[in-house]
Amino acid sequence: MAGSGSISATKRSAASTSAPQQAPGAAPTERHPSAEPNITNWSDKVKGLLAIAPPVTLITALLLWYGYVATLQRFRYFGVDLDLTGLSNQSLLLYGAETVYPVAALLLLALLGVTGLHLAVRWLLESPHHLFVRTLAAICATGGVLLIARALIGMLRPVVAETETPGVTPLSLAVGAPLLVYGGWMARRVAVQAAGNREPSWWTGSFAARMEGIAIVIAVGVLATGLFWTANTFAAAYGTGRAEFDAANLHRRPQVALFTRDALPVIPAGVTCNDLGQGVKHRYEYNGLRLLLASDDRLFLVPGAWTADASTLVVPYDDSIRLVLFPNSPRSGVQRTRC
Repeated sequence: MAGSGSISATKRSAASTSAPQQAPGAAPTERHPSAEPNITNWSDKVKGLLAIAPPVTLITALLLWYGYVATLQRFRYFGVDLDLTGLSNQSLLLYGAETVYPVAALLLLALLGVTGLHLAVRWLLESPHHLFVRTLAAICATGGVLLIARALIGMLRPVVAETETPGVTPLSLAVGAPLLVYGGWMARRVAVQAAGNREPSWWTGSFAARMEGIAIVIAVGVLATGLFWTANTFAAAYGTGRAEFDAANLHRRPQVALFTRDALPVIPAGVTCNDLGQGVKHRYEYNGLRLLLASDDRLFLVPGAWTADASTLVVPYDDSIRLVLFPNSPRSGVQRTRC
């Protein structure tokens, strides 16, 4: 029992030694909460959102959408709706793949540049020149406000969106909101460092930290929306340009001689028809066609010289027709009686 009492006394003595001693009559020591109770970097604040849609997933979805819209506009130029083609998902991916390389390169370069700038800001915050970040924060916030204002003008005044360079309004929206929030983030970090261990103000306290996290999540959402909108605008313009290139280079596509049992009710401009006479199973021969697309047991044929009044011929790929494909050089043959 004596040993037990000695151990208890030793524990009480150690506890009293480790506890800070308050001088008699002294005022209680005030302890303020930390100016930044949960200082986290930019990526930590959005980790909840990134768990749902990480950057790779967002970029992949953006590129797939870009390829789809570009392919849609490419065939629409020839009067063919993409749903009518019956292209499989794999075929759509292949058609869209050739359009996404420039966009993928630009996105990755932009991501690399933003990462480098953020690292530079982090270095400035930890250097003796951290007050210079205030100037950068003011520039970013001002630029963000101006870009958001430009985006709102484009959204609220349709005439501006119709006459502007494609992508200005959505790109202003995609860049403006994150730039504004990032400027606020930099300004607040400078204020937190300047406050040190002093009592936090509303700008450096926990409430502002929570509001900052919410603002970052909203900015990421606006960024994603603006990027998809921008991709939609650029993809439509790119698809139309790709279709115009295809129309100007139809001579590179296979030339088609189409033989049918029955005469076609409508013949595209620039296409000739030859009647091979009775007794021939596939009596009607059509020349001057180029193969645009073969999909879902159908052939999409266009005239060799595409004009504004041209049209696309869609025929079933079955026993009712016969095809003869020729090299890119013009076909020479026997002239027959015209239809």
